[in-house]
Amino acid sequence: THILDHSHVFWLCLVSEMTHPLELDHCHAWGAGRAAGHRYCQEVQSRNAGSWQRRRYRRGVSSHSSLRPLSELASAALNLDPIVRTCGLRRGLKTRRPFAAGQEIAREFPLVISSGDSSSSTAIALPAAAHALRDIVLADVPLNVRSLFESSGVSISPEALLVFSLLVLRWSGLRQGGKSSPRSACVSDLPEGPRHWLALSETKRSLFERCATVQRLMSEARLRGLLAFEVSDEEVLDADLHRIGSTICSSDAPFVPAAFALLNHSCSPNATLQWSASQGHVILSCLEPIAVGEEIFVSYVCEQDHVLSRRYYLLQQQGFRCLCKRCQSNFCGVVEAPVNGWRCESCSACLPDDLFQCSSCSSSVTLAMRGRREEGHATVMQLASRASTLARSQQFTSAAQLLARALESLRSLRPPTDVWLSKLLTSMRNVLLAAPPGSVAPDAVKAIDAELERQRAAYRAAVAAEAAGAAFLGVAQSEEALSWSVRMLRALRLHDPSEIALRRGHKRRVGPRGDGGYVVWDEEGSPLCNALLSYGVDTNVDFELELACAGAKVLMFDHTVRGPPQGHPNITFRREALADRTVEGICGTLAAHLAALPLVPGPIMLKADVEGAEFAAILSTPSEDLAKFSQICLELHWLGRPSRGGDFRIKALALERLSENFVLLHAHGNNYGDAVEVAGCTVPDVLEVLFVSRSLLDPEGFVPSSRGLVPDAVLDSSNCLFVPDFELRGPPFGADVPAR
Repeated sequence: THILDHSHVFWLCLVSEMTHPLELDHCHAWGAGRAAGHRYCQEVQSRNAGSWQRRRYRRGVSSHSSLRPLSELASAALNLDPIVRTCGLRRGLKTRRPFAAGQEIAREFPLVISSGDSSSSTAIALPAAAHALRDIVLADVPLNVRSLFESSGVSISPEALLVFSLLVLRWSGLRQGGKSSPRSACVSDLPEGPRHWLALSETKRSLFERCATVQRLMSEARLRGLLAFEVSDEEVLDADLHRIGSTICSSDAPFVPAAFALLNHSCSPNATLQWSASQGHVILSCLEPIAVGEEIFVSYVCEQDHVLSRRYYLLQQQGFRCLCKRCQSNFCGVVEAPVNGWRCESCSACLPDDLFQCSSCSSSVTLAMRGRREEGHATVMQLASRASTLARSQQFTSAAQLLARALESLRSLRPPTDVWLSKLLTSMRNVLLAAPPGSVAPDAVKAIDAELERQRAAYRAAVAAEAAGAAFLGVAQSEEALSWSVRMLRALRLHDPSEIALRRGHKRRVGPRGDGGYVVWDEEGSPLCNALLSYGVDTNVDFELELACAGAKVLMFDHTVRGPPQGHPNITFRREALADRTVEGICGTLAAHLAALPLVPGPIMLKADVEGAEFAAILSTPSEDLAKFSQICLELHWLGRPSRGGDFRIKALALERLSENFVLLHAHGNNYGDAVEVAGCTVPDVLEVLFVSRSLLDPEGFVPSSRGLVPDAVLDSSNCLFVPDFELRGPPFGADVPAR
């Protein structure tokens, strides 16, 4: 590396400046979701890209091994002896003395900090790429990066510059003889990152695009004589994945932490990280009292998000299933305090988007109400977009006026804890801080800060209530509940088509691989169906389109969207929910919707993905109406959760009603969910199933399956591509449920 000019915009620093002692610890990284003593994260493994465990370090670390570089960094800065446990356990940070809520625990300089110019922090809704990044400083050897990317002729994102700087840091720290300096060794010791991204087309594409950008920077630096080394694409990708794997909080300025990279995640954290742009520090602060020796947890996600959003993000972006107390409580339906949604027009309670009836005042959510709140939200977003444009052009007073109008409208639509309100308040605060002196009221920023603090206190109270609900999970089931759970399991006995049936038909998949596609039974020489009742509209309606193109009349229902993403002359959409009762214009039963189908001869099919409402809807449908369907494709939700989607009694009775006229001919576990234990059997929380009418199959056309719930390479596709599919060969799918 050669010296050019000095700047303070990019820093690479390994100084860890801690104000209070922490103690490095290794925390348990395993334990099935159903185990009573499991820790907070259940690690998952990619089938295609090898294993990567978040905050998990390579196996083989024994109690006699030397400390890894990040551990040495934390230990030296804190003057503590790290605890090294047996192999396979991951590291973490825990306190050596108690802390009170609001107290600062520690602070450090990150390995890499990227910051923008003075105006970027004041603009609203600026993407990370808007930061004007200029230079990096490597061990007092500055390297002018602005000249590199100005001459390279490409747009350089902060993420690409962080990868570039990590590579320079790693290589510039190499000693003679191939040994790494402590500085470069810390880069290599960062969490390995989401290696499964290399097996997914979309994420792989973004990684390689960023790799090309970094290589252009490297090439430009070598041409100018600034760098004397070359790196391969594999090394660039590795550095990028290290950067992603070390991202443990969001901030206006991207950075790669040092010792704080060891912090573990919880959706109910006891600490939070904050970026101090003025000091260049990352500050770790206490959110709730932390006892001596208690592990420190921060949240890698927005704590206000719904449990499913948190699960999807952590699986896709971080590579693990979170099994913290709050997630357990949410998934089991014991306690869920909604913080996001809409204000009920009758009682102002928080109303999640998918509910069609307020749980507080029992008032119905009509189509007119949905239309009003959606139009109001669209108006708010338009005002915020216009304000963002004005702020970018330094018209802060006008931007603040528009945001004030947007906030007034949003407060009438959303509850005080909603994340949209939080975002808009933060944007308003940034604009007020950037406005010229005297152009805004002196106490305006203080008023915004006070409202944000009230909001944080409210949703943290909701988070604490949800986490406390996990205390009820260990309560033993009653004999009656256990009996109903066994009946539910027996109704899930899987069957295979016999050789007699296979002479006349076969199973095939309709629709996309993954979510939105379903396995059906195709009789040779007969149409799959002439009419379809479909519930649940996602971003993909290929299943419905394929049947519509084949001539079937499709009647589609979903109360949460305005319409399907694609249309077809044979598809009719109605904005209604599936329920166990009919409320005109709001929800309806299967029987009522069957009556609304066009009178067409031939088989009728049912497809439903309604997040747990399927059990009550099936149970309320007379057997003679269910018998009108030739096939039923369902996604069964919350099979092991008696507090969600109905208790075991409702689920057992609904499945037994289906068994009267149908055979369970195919099943596949949705691996976004957990595998849970019910009455001694392991079942997926969410199960994709195909029930085929007994009238389509000969009495000898099906036999009990001995294969069990094992994915079919042709028919099945993993819902979460980098997580192994469920393989459950025993009861209830591959064997009879034992008598109790």
